[in-house]
Amino acid sequence: MHATHKHPARIASALYFALALGAGTLVVGCGGSPSATGLYGSAPANESMMSFNADAPEKAASDDDVTAGAAKQSSDDANAVVIRTAYVSLRTRSYDDALVAAKSIITNAGGTVVSSSESGGHARSITIEARVEPGKLEATVEQLRAIDGCTVESANVSASDVTRTYNDTERRIEILNQQYEHYQKMLEEATTTEDMLEISDRMYDVMAEIKSYTDERDDMKHNADHSLLTVTLNEEAAAGETISTTPGNFAADAWEDSWGIFGNVVRSLLYAIILLFPYLLIATIIVLIVRAVRRRKRARAKDADASAAEAAPSAAGSDADEPTPNEPPTQRLPTPNSGNESTGRPQPPR
Repeated sequence: MHATHKHPARIASALYFALALGAGTLVVGCGGSPSATGLYGSAPANESMMSFNADAPEKAASDDDVTAGAAKQSSDDANAVVIRTAYVSLRTRSYDDALVAAKSIITNAGGTVVSSSESGGHARSITIEARVEPGKLEATVEQLRAIDGCTVESANVSASDVTRTYNDTERRIEILNQQYEHYQKMLEEATTTEDMLEISDRMYDVMAEIKSYTDERDDMKHNADHSLLTVTLNEEAAAGETISTTPGNFAADAWEDSWGIFGNVVRSLLYAIILLFPYLLIATIIVLIVRAVRRRKRARAKDADASAAEAAPSAAGSDADEPTPNEPPTQRLPTPNSGNESTGRPQPPR
């Protein structure tokens, strides 16, 4: 009896996955072409009717059938998940004007610039990444190719159909949600701590898988709804002008780059100071408190030492005046006037 009720969660999970696998097999079998022997090896009930219809001439498709087929195709196209990307590389002598025109084309198409990276001193270059609606991607690329004074180095538009992957991910999420609900019911019915802990661990694992697949699905949907457009613009020397590569130009470029790096370092330091300011403030307060406590302790120690030093001489003097227990009392020697004092006679005048 103990072995039977030890792991009900595992037994129920195995039965659940077996039923899910069987249901998936039935769905695949129903979606595929019917076999000649049927699902279980027996002949289908309408085999004679199928043979009879095979000998009859084919009927022409009616208008309703054509309309239904077109509607189904349109629905499939609408549900398709296609990720489109485009790349355009341009070279121009009018760098500033071409850059303004490229950004204007992206903005007019409803696009959003998500990142840009510019480099170079005399020969400048910039790479812009933007998100554009899929329906306006190709027209935007054509407008970029037609910018005045620009030479197209390369341009391409690509598309990747991820409909099957997207649908498979959604089905996995649906199955995992069902599994999570099943574990919730099992947790409510669990009677031992061991079963509760095991079911809870499985629920956490399922939640992690749901989160992972959900992020993957959302990324695919976002990339399909917002096509990525990458534009690279390179500056070209004007006619009769060459971009010098002498050490002087290298030094000038290095000087400009050094100031740019210096500015980045300063911004990073300011950001770090602002970010760490609360922690630095707390640490400063703690240090001040510790130093104040130590100062107070040192002052008390000095006062105690001074009091002890003052008390030491007085104690030594009192000890010197008092005779020791074994020391005999001191006897006074008589002075020349001691006899007269003792007899009380007046002393003769000198």
